Amino acid sequence: QPGKSYTVSAELPGFQSKAYKDLELGAAQQVRQNFTLQVAAVSSAVDVQVASDSALTASGASVGAVLPDYKVQSLPLVGNNVLDLINIMIGYQGPDNPNTSASAPSASLAGLPIMSVNTTLDGLSVQDGRYNLGINSATRVNPDLVGEIRLIVAPVDAETGRGSGQVQILTKSGSNKFTGSAMWNVQNSALNANTWNNNRTGATLDWINQQQFSGSYSGPIVRNKTFFFALYDGQRMNSRTNVEAPVLTAEA
Repeated sequence: QPGKSYTVSAELPGFQSKAYKDLELGAAQQVRQNFTLQVAAVSSAVDVQVASDSALTASGASVGAVLPDYKVQSLPLVGNNVLDLINIMIGYQGPDNPNTSASAPSASLAGLPIMSVNTTLDGLSVQDGRYNLGINSATRVNPDLVGEIRLIVAPVDAETGRGSGQVQILTKSGSNKFTGSAMWNVQNSALNANTWNNNRTGATLDWINQQQFSGSYSGPIVRNKTFFFALYDGQRMNSRTNVEAPVLTAEA
């Protein structure tokens, strides 16, 4: 699981055992650890521990940035779609018009068009196969669903698949502890003030009531072996818009 620290050790009778502590692995990341065991005396039992920061070597050649789950949940996110956080990561250049979508054709990733970026969820591409929409997913990616999001700006590893850039999302998994979360977000324009022109003409304000809610729960099925994670994500929206239509006079 991403964000977790692990200890990897090796031992053999007649040799000193060795352990690497505080090892962490992210999505699509490979780590190589070489163990060299020294001969030990028959009556001695020595455990040599080496910190991971002095021995950790990633074998992958991809360059990018990682957002773990605690950063995804702590960063402000209005639309409740984790892909909206791509525009704050290193290597992303926004569109010419800041009022357009983050995946506008003029946006770029590591100097390449945003349309050449591939988005994967647990290793499967979730891009729209018909339209070039840039960084997108066929469904909204809830922040509570994400264990880690990784942005690759220079993929050279063959397993990254198509695209000159990669957005890799790893979903959460259960653990030995039962945990859950709930979220309810309401955006109601009825709380907004009317515009000056509407007050002048006596018109009412356009009304939008959008509610987003989600709930997740996870835990063990068989401790240390099998886990579950479930999430429900819903959205409800109602709106009312003023329509201006021409009114003809009696002569007309």
